[in-house]
Formats: sequence, C-alpha cells, structure tokens
Amino acid sequence: MNRCRVLLIICLLATATHTALAAAPKIEPPPKVAPGFSQELTHACYVETNVSPAYTKKVATMVKNAEERFYKLFKLTPDLMQGWSKEKFDMKNNIPGTIMQDIGIRPWIDIRVFKDQEGFADEWFTLTHVTDPLQKATTGMPGAYFSLGPDTEYDKRAVRKIRSFVANRDDEELERTLLHEMGHCFVESYMLAFASAGGSKRASDDKKDLPAWLNEGIAQLFELIFTNTPSSKKARLKQQAMIYEAVNIKDSYPFKEFVNVANAHNLAAVANDPLKATINYAQSASVMDYMVNVDGARFFNFLSNMREYHIKRNLHNSDKNHVSELFSFQDEAFKNAFSVSIPEVEQYWVKDLKKKMEATFKTQPEIHYWIGEYYLRRKKGGEADIKRAEEEFNIAMKEAPTKGEGYLGMGRMAMRKGDYVAALPMLEKAAKMMPKDEDSWFYLGFAQLNTGQHKEAVESFTNSLKIYPRNSNALSGLATAALESKQYDKAIKAYDDAYISSRSPRFLFQRGEAQFFAKKYELAQASFAAYVAVFKNDPQGQLWYGLSAQRLGNKEFAMKKLQEALALQPNNGMIKQAIAFAEKGEMMKFVRESEEPAVADNKDSKKVEKPTNKEIMKLEDE
Repeated sequence: MNRCRVLLIICLLATATHTALAAAPKIEPPPKVAPGFSQELTHACYVETNVSPAYTKKVATMVKNAEERFYKLFKLTPDLMQGWSKEKFDMKNNIPGTIMQDIGIRPWIDIRVFKDQEGFADEWFTLTHVTDPLQKATTGMPGAYFSLGPDTEYDKRAVRKIRSFVANRDDEELERTLLHEMGHCFVESYMLAFASAGGSKRASDDKKDLPAWLNEGIAQLFELIFTNTPSSKKARLKQQAMIYEAVNIKDSYPFKEFVNVANAHNLAAVANDPLKATINYAQSASVMDYMVNVDGARFFNFLSNMREYHIKRNLHNSDKNHVSELFSFQDEAFKNAFSVSIPEVEQYWVKDLKKKMEATFKTQPEIHYWIGEYYLRRKKGGEADIKRAEEEFNIAMKEAPTKGEGYLGMGRMAMRKGDYVAALPMLEKAAKMMPKDEDSWFYLGFAQLNTGQHKEAVESFTNSLKIYPRNSNALSGLATAALESKQYDKAIKAYDDAYISSRSPRFLFQRGEAQFFAKKYELAQASFAAYVAVFKNDPQGQLWYGLSAQRLGNKEFAMKKLQEALALQPNNGMIKQAIAFAEKGEMMKFVRESEEPAVADNKDSKKVEKPTNKEIMKLEDE
C-alpha cells in the first residue's frame, strides 16, 4: 500500500526544553467525542470511529497493544507522552517530563478512523489546502497519515493526529496503517523532532524533519513486524527480495546519499522511476531491521545521541537566524554509539543481506518470483529486463514445483505476450496452490476475462477482493467481467468501489456506462456529470452525458452535449452518428442495450466453450 504523510509544525517554545514552567502541568481529559463518532481511551490516545461503538473498542485494542510495545521499545511512559510526568523526559539533558506541554503539544494523541473514505478525504484536503475540484479528483491520497498542527476546533495548541479509514479494508490492513503512523508519531515524540522549527511546513519541503531512513524505517519496522499477519509477512519478503536484487545491480542508494534523503516518497525524486519509491522504503526497512537486530542497545544509544545534539544545537540555540535541522549531526551521533560512521556500515549491511537472502533462496526458491517482479517493474533495461523476469519466474517454477509463485509468474509472462489461453492452466495451478493469495486469483481472473470466461472471471476477481478488498485493479476487472456477463448491478458496485479506492475519475465514467446499459439513466447522467465536471474537454464524457439525457427525454440538453462533444472531436464518427439520430428524433442504439440482464445460472444448461484469446482489457502495470 503506497503510503504519503504530511507533518505540520506549529511555532514551539524552544526555551521550554531546558526550563520547566513554574506551574504544574494540567492533567486534563480528552476533548468531547466528535458528533457521529464513538470514543474509547487507551494509555495516551483517544480513538474515535463513526462505524459503531463495538468497532471503536476493537480499534482501541489494536492501538493499546501497539502503544505498550512502543513504550517498552522507546522507554517512554504514557505520562511522558501526555506531558504531565514527574519523571524526567531526558535525565542527562535535564528535560522535564512536562516537555510535551511546555512546547505547546496538547495531551492525548487524536486517532480517528472514518467509516468511508469521503470523510477522510475531506479532512486530508483541508489539511493540504486543496480546494480545486479537479485537483481533488486527480490527486492521490495516502492510506493513512500522521500530522501535527493547531486544532482550532479545540484550542491553539498542537495536536498529534493519526487518521485512517475503513471503506472496504479488513482489520489486518487497517491495523497496518495505524501501526505505521504510530511509528512516525512515537519516534518523532521520542526525538522531539517536531520542536525543530517555528512556522508550518511539510515533511517533503526541507530537512527539518527526521531523515527518511529513520522515520520511514522505524514506521515500517512497526508495521511489518508488530502485526505479524500474512499480508505483512508477504510484504516483508517482497521488500527483502527486491532490495537484495537492487543492491546486486547497484539500483539501491549508496549510504552517503541514502542517509540524506529527506522524504522516502518524494515525488520529485521518483517521478521518472516509479520503482525507486519502493526501493527507498525497502532499503529503509532493511537497514533498520539490520541495525536493531545486530545491536539494538547501541542503536537506541544512537537515537539518544541524536536527540541530545538536537536539543543542544537546535533547541538551545540562541541565534535568531539559526535554521534547525537533524541531518548534519546524524553521522556523529551514530559514530559515538557504534564507533563507525553510517557509510562504513553499508558493507556490513550488504554482506548480511546477501548472506540471509542467499540462504533463504535455498530453502524457499519460490522467492525468485519477487526478483522477477522486480525486473517487470524496473523498466530500465527494456527487453533485457523482461527476459530476466521470465528467467526468474521459470527458476521459481522449476525449483519449487509444489509452490504457486513460479506458475503465477509464468502465467503473467504468457499474458504479456497476448496468449491468455496459454496462461490459463498455469494461473489455475497457482490459484489452487495459493488459494489465500490475492494475486493468484487476480491474474487468473484477468486471463479468464480475456478468454471469454466472464462469469468465471467474476468469481476469481471476487476471491481476490475477499483477500485484499481495496485493489482498484481487481475491482476494475470485476466490474468489466460483470459488465460483459450482463451483471450490471455488480458492475456498478465494483466501479463505485474502484473509484472510492483509487479516486481515479475514469471509474466515474465507467460506472456511468454500466448504469446506462442497466437502463438506470438518471444515475448514469449523474455519473457522467461528475466526470465532465472534472474533465470538461473529454468528448467521450460529453457524448455519454448527452446520450443519457436523451434517454431521459431531455432532447434540448442532450443535443447541446452532443454538439459540445463534436466541437471537441470533429472527426469522431460515433458522435456524428449520435447527432444524426438525434436530429431525426431517434436514438442511437447499442448492441448491449438489446441484451437482457443476466439471471441465475441453470447449471444443467451451461455450455462448455473452448477458451480463445479475446482481449477485452489490458494490464496496466505489466
């Protein structure tokens, strides 16, 4: 799950880091529950959802369990996180246990989980100051985020907020998103990183935030290790294999560059290399895993050193022109803990990574699948990369014949060549061997869709979505298969879910088409209206908007839309034909409109047809 984060910093009182306030900190309850939400308290968080009180309790249990691990790991207490502890936050530097409140941080971490993505989106766009409808519709959103900034609804102090949403996520995915953002919250609280500067900023703007390898590395460590779910194990194995291969072919960051990356998902850095973001995250997680497991005590000494230098060189700095940052002294802090510099560790990390992965390949040769996946996504070496991907998939299939990964990879390669019929038996075998793997069902569904087995494809995509409900590609595949098999209501629902999951306006258009052929013209018109509100200059959007209006008897408006479509694309024969029919008071009819919606199958009357290659839909990311 691609995961972005915005960190807003309020003006903080740096002098409070070494001078405790005279008055004792106020121990206060959390704010009142938001309208429509229910609330549960944990150690230092209040958890709110608008799903149900029972669901709020469930999420609060996830949060509480994670908190307890964080406190143990960082040697913090709930009272220190709240800012009302009698203990010192940092004994060596005489930082009081009231430091959070002293620097303007409100007690209680605010964790809110929305039932639907819409509420989450509204708050996200407010946070990021996005108001333009087109930008909202076309801008990607994170799956969750951690932020720090003023809460004008409550008071002027900074509030630590974690936001996520349920939509069609399962508990496992939701827990991973929360753990990742809690990782950011706790490491930045421990480091007092958000006390680094006045004013507001985004984490991607400069180097005032923690180095990405620390911030993202720790967040991923918590997400992938603390959950210990099948999806987190799969994600971790995928990352390990990919960073192993990236290191082998020099695609990874040299440590001298790696430790100075300000934001692991900085779009400017990865705009021309989509795989780079994945490698950034994988390298951060791998390096963090190595350092914590090799010598966890020294690693936390390093973090303690970083915090000490931050306090002395930034927070105690009396120069008004001083620019706070946490990058320049990280190597010094590391060397004082490990007796070597960070770049010097690279050779040992590489050696350890290769040793562990080469041993893993011997016991789990099916992992070659992820090397193949790496080359499919790399797109640097052209056909050489595609050839290498096929070689790796073939190794996985031959060396692990009882595992499904190799068959999955080779089935994907057959589909790349346009031979969906050849892909079918390999993908069927993969799904049989890996019935709990969403990818095996997804690719099988794709092969079935493109060989005329539309009802079977509906079943396969449905199986994939039971495992990973938010896969917009699987939702799109399900919708297309349902549309082809005349299951219009199912197609409409799938396109709707795909839009919610991805925020891609193209699904609004496709939902409108499904509604049109289901003869739900008012709904279709609303979908096309929403689409053209974003893409006013798309002739197809205007065409279908007009056709929907025509079906509703709004002839004048329909002709207006058809004329707008023609103005945008004067040589489009379909648009000209639609206008010609409209001018005669007739409607242009589609073959699909004469077809009746599907009814329940009569299994005894099913005809078994030999699959043939009938490409309907191409894979986007192959």
